[in-house]
Amino acid sequence: MKRAYIFLLSFLIFSCSNELEKITPPDIRAAEAIDDLNEKLQAPSQGWKIDYQPTPESGIFQVIIDFKENGIASINSDLTDNNGAFVQQDIPYRIDNALAIELIFETYAVFHYLFELEQSQFGAEFEFLFEGEDGDDLVFSSKSDLTSPTLIRFTPASSSDLDQFSLEESKNITSYNKFTPLVSGGVAPIQRIEIPGRNVSLFWFIDITRRTITAGFISTGTTEAEVLASADKLKLNQTTTYKYSSGKIVLSEPLTFTFMGDSYSIGSVALDDFSTSQIEICSGTLSDFPNYTGSIEGLGSVNITKSFLEFEGLKMIPQTESPYSVNVFFAFDDLTRSLIQIGLLADRFPTATGIAFNYGFDSEEEPANAMGLYLEAVDGSRLTYLREFQLISQVGNRLEISFTNDFYYSDPISGTEEEDLTAFTDLMFEGGVVYIFDFPVDDVTVFRLFNPCNSHEFFLVQ
Repeated sequence: MKRAYIFLLSFLIFSCSNELEKITPPDIRAAEAIDDLNEKLQAPSQGWKIDYQPTPESGIFQVIIDFKENGIASINSDLTDNNGAFVQQDIPYRIDNALAIELIFETYAVFHYLFELEQSQFGAEFEFLFEGEDGDDLVFSSKSDLTSPTLIRFTPASSSDLDQFSLEESKNITSYNKFTPLVSGGVAPIQRIEIPGRNVSLFWFIDITRRTITAGFISTGTTEAEVLASADKLKLNQTTTYKYSSGKIVLSEPLTFTFMGDSYSIGSVALDDFSTSQIEICSGTLSDFPNYTGSIEGLGSVNITKSFLEFEGLKMIPQTESPYSVNVFFAFDDLTRSLIQIGLLADRFPTATGIAFNYGFDSEEEPANAMGLYLEAVDGSRLTYLREFQLISQVGNRLEISFTNDFYYSDPISGTEEEDLTAFTDLMFEGGVVYIFDFPVDDVTVFRLFNPCNSHEFFLVQ
């Protein structure tokens, strides 16, 4: 019995040794997995096409990658930022196998650029985990998205895919970024889509960085003057993402609505002819403004111009009970620098604490309409310096005023205060017109006032 037991034990040990010998060592398995993915990446003759959408909230960037045997990835993209630096690049790549098989692009390219946008909060990635195959496609996921990883699908490219890139259109659309608020994330450029066949204008925000579109409102009228005069407006507030393809802006989800009895469904906009025209924003100064002609299926020809009109600015109305005001820090030059830190206020009113804006203010002492500053006196009390203005008009979010030479001071002045206050108010309202934008803040009503004449802006709290 004892002899039989020893024999059985020896047999089991021998069998297990044979099975262990059949198990491939981890380093060899890792190398095989890397080689296998490399073969798959290098297989398509035209490379791989990727409709890269970093997050569900962003639009699509088209990329074609051709992986070479020498470890170089030839990348084409439809991103025209940085003077076209990312349109075509040859960069090294590698495949790692740490906790999972990873595809890593080793030098700075389109994915790295997108990763760094918005202080690296945009949601893009340049390291991808290999998830497996789905038919002819390879599926990867973003390495850094731990809670909700983005899936990236590599599809074998065709010889015509590169022709669908709309590089010229993408580059031209970036010109709408000019004369746009920049402070605290800025405001996406507003485009006015004139639809002559229906005598309407559609206004939308186009976020060129994130590739999103938010329809603001639609109005009767095909010129800005007609829109300003029209009482027929509809707030839309619909947001969708987009991509460029075959000379079109293609929306991920169509904009659908009904206005004045007509139905609208906008799924794409064909971009045909781009041009610029000189517009007088400031008196005596002409600036180039972009214009696109194109068409929308079912609506006919359209003209796409830059605009500043926005629906939410209508909420800034005269306040009889108290002035609008804000901390003095919130006045900025065209380089987004606070004027109290560097600029006119720092030089001439270093003790200023706030910006005052009387708009219909019912006061026995102060002018009903005036702009100025709150300052801290030597004894710690508050001084108020104001310059009166006449309201020319507020139509929509367009505010036009004209300053007078009448001033109000809570205490007597003894120096150049009047000259300095004139310089400050003239600077913020150079050209006489500002555009009002809503600035969303929880539990507080805040407006951004932007001057397209000199790109200065300031904020006001209601």
